[in-house]
Amino acid sequence: MPEEETSKDPLGVGRGKSYYDKLVEYSLAAKEHMQNAYYIPPYVPTNMHWEMTFSALGWDRETIEKFWVVFCRINKSLSGEITILEFLNYFNMDRAPYVEKCFSYFDTTGGDDIDFLEFMVSVWNICTLNVETLTNFTFDIYDIDSDGELSFPEIERMVQEFFGKEGIESGLGKECLRDVTHFAEERGGVLNLTSFTVFTMNHSMLLFPIFQIQRIIQTKVMGLRYWEELERSRTENPIVSQQHVFDPRHVQILLRSYQTGGAAAILTHTGDPNKGLREWFEEQNGLKSNGSCTSTCQSSSQQFWV
Repeated sequence: MPEEETSKDPLGVGRGKSYYDKLVEYSLAAKEHMQNAYYIPPYVPTNMHWEMTFSALGWDRETIEKFWVVFCRINKSLSGEITILEFLNYFNMDRAPYVEKCFSYFDTTGGDDIDFLEFMVSVWNICTLNVETLTNFTFDIYDIDSDGELSFPEIERMVQEFFGKEGIESGLGKECLRDVTHFAEERGGVLNLTSFTVFTMNHSMLLFPIFQIQRIIQTKVMGLRYWEELERSRTENPIVSQQHVFDPRHVQILLRSYQTGGAAAILTHTGDPNKGLREWFEEQNGLKSNGSCTSTCQSSSQQFWV
């Protein structure tokens, strides 16, 4: 009998955690899971070159922070770089060759990932492309040797990647390949940007896969209405809106220059599309005086970015 009484544990010492303790434990675990899954760290400006770029392009803090939220939602690991798998998962895209080319176009450092500067500038770029600049973008990603012309192999590869190997053997893909090949033959076997633009004006279906990518990104980043209203405001105020009109070539040069250590050059060289960017930024932020930035100004600038 005494042994049976002891085994009953009348004080409840051996019964384990109470219902309340388990509830608290489960609540904390759920909270941690939610934070890991949905937590968005605040945007903190720590890169001077990035901030100068954003300012020169006319983006205010609210716009930057909105893009930062989307960037973090894509970059689930919060590593600071979006991988192609994260890119494909978020935008629900198949890993098609032309999708990989778009990603590689954004990835100017060649590290198989996209940082926030590359993401914001490149996404804004592709989302604001009209028919003409969408043609420029397509031309650039398929001008593999960067010689300013599309050769027969590059043309065939582009059409095959857009329509698939089976698609160019019959149907619309076959017609597009035949027409563009004939068009190139009449121009010495190659197409420069002007010739390619003329062709796509009468064969808009060739750009349909790129147009699809644009619409998907527009929908998942800010929403279609945002980009439609932006386009409407650009049409109504063409002069003011020019600061948001990108040439894909200039964007590519800009990003590569920042990432390869040429930031100082691209901010100061005459003839560059971003001429005087550093001076403009310092002037806007009160860091420039009498045409040059003094040591005091430089010190203030350094303190601001720490």
